[in-house]
Amino acid sequence: MTTSQMISPIPETLKAALKEPFPPEQIDFLPKMVRRNKAGALVCRALPYANKRIYEDRLNELAFGLWSTPYVSPFQQGNKLIVPVTVTLCGVPHTDYGESFLMLKNRKGVERENENSATEAYSQGFRRACAQFLLGRYLYTLDALWLPYDGDADRIAVTEGERIAWIEKLYLKAGLPPRPTQHAVSRGAPQETTSVRQILTDHPASQEHQVQPKEPAVSPAQEHKAATMLHPESNKQATKEQRASLEKLRQRLTITTSLPQTLSYDQAAALLKDYSQQYQQRPKATPASRTQTPEHPPRVNTLFVEWIRKTVQQDAERIARICKHYQIARLEDLTHEQSLDLTHRLKQTHQKATQATTRTQPSSFPAVHQ
Repeated sequence: MTTSQMISPIPETLKAALKEPFPPEQIDFLPKMVRRNKAGALVCRALPYANKRIYEDRLNELAFGLWSTPYVSPFQQGNKLIVPVTVTLCGVPHTDYGESFLMLKNRKGVERENENSATEAYSQGFRRACAQFLLGRYLYTLDALWLPYDGDADRIAVTEGERIAWIEKLYLKAGLPPRPTQHAVSRGAPQETTSVRQILTDHPASQEHQVQPKEPAVSPAQEHKAATMLHPESNKQATKEQRASLEKLRQRLTITTSLPQTLSYDQAAALLKDYSQQYQQRPKATPASRTQTPEHPPRVNTLFVEWIRKTVQQDAERIARICKHYQIARLEDLTHEQSLDLTHRLKQTHQKATQATTRTQPSSFPAVHQ
């Protein structure tokens, strides 16, 4: 039997369902690069990720009995355990690798055995293999955050509500709906059986390798009633969070049409997905195009403005003279060329002050010689 005969294509409907993001409640943060910030507080780089069980639930929800993980032997490479993981979905295999340290060092430099090395490596390899099916792949595109870290508890020091709020902001920034409605956690929902049935109907070749699922002995009315019971939010009004997210997206997209006074949960979810797609596909002005436009010269960033204020010791009179000299209303309006000139002048003033052998009065902003 050739490879082409063994592998059956995955239907587009299943690909789209696998690509759907996980609900924010199911996303956690992985702490990395723990350090102290300027204030002396512990912070860490927080990477968004989902637990391996979340991936398994999605696979079971969409293709129960149509996926498997055949055994592949792990191997050791120095102090690392390498675990190849193969995920086979509808006859299509994808393999990736997870890794974990066998020995770890504590803060005092003492080595200890990593008891969870196999679990960590396998989970990582499993998630990476699933990403090749588009499942959870979007998580690799989300931004990482710097969040407070609890050194005693060895965890990120945020509440559950704060964690969910951060994830929703990351979703919104990436153009994803903050509240995905399709394929959320809903074990036993009617669409699970429908998804499997569609896979086998659309691709009869896979029936040679899979067991035909039994048709549910329920009527369409009973299915609708069950769906209403499993998804009570379909009869609810839109939440405050949904409306707030819609308003933000509407303003960013400059949509003049106001939101309806009465909006259901499902309608709001559909609008969120539509607005998010529009926001993601919006034309973005490149930095080069802005610099070439005389009426929109590039401006300085906040860090540079703070440096100026610190250099002049927050002297309001000096700041006013600087703004008057460059004919601007505030320091934030400095152009790139003006900021270079100002930096040169401030450094010259600082050098003269440090080279002076006798104590002099604090120098003011140097006059400009025409």
